[in-house]
Amino acid sequence: MEPSTSQVKGKVVFVGDASVGKTSLIYHYNQTKGNPLPTVGANSVPCTVPIEGKTVSLNIWDTAGQENFQCLVPMFARCSNAAIIVYDSTNKQSFDNIALWYKYAIEESNVPNVIIVSNKSDLESVITAEEIHSMKEKYNCPLFFTSAITGSNVDILFREIAEIVDKEQSKDANRAIDQPINFSNKLDSDQKKKCC
Repeated sequence: MEPSTSQVKGKVVFVGDASVGKTSLIYHYNQTKGNPLPTVGANSVPCTVPIEGKTVSLNIWDTAGQENFQCLVPMFARCSNAAIIVYDSTNKQSFDNIALWYKYAIEESNVPNVIIVSNKSDLESVITAEEIHSMKEKYNCPLFFTSAITGSNVDILFREIAEIVDKEQSKDANRAIDQPINFSNKLDSDQKKKCC
């Protein structure tokens, strides 16, 4: 008899420039066959990640990186447990644009957690070690080096995402439990309604 597992649900948003490999990372983890088409606007993709004693069901919002869709990111990021900022290690501009995506996904949407992903680690990087160190100090968040082609660190990335979602949902549950309920105000309100 298999041990029972609890299920946790959460929302995650993937952001970053066009062609950095956001959709490819999701395809690889979900073992989706075929080459992904460019995302238009955003796509919602279900994803299930097992962690110790639990199954985390992720609703992943895979957003388009084209400039004309950037203003929509705060709408898609709203109420997410985490934002995953992906850049292409062979494209310096996508690295420089981390600040832009951080602004849209974190500062304008109040997403509580961020992970930065350096994708295409199977190719030679144009980002220096000093630039990466400076970026890590600036944002103080987890950084993963992945390849959607070879699968390097993709499973580890999604497990980290699931762990973050699980922690966030536990915080929300504890806040709900700790929230006091003021019955006197409710009774006063009900009595006033009856008197009208």
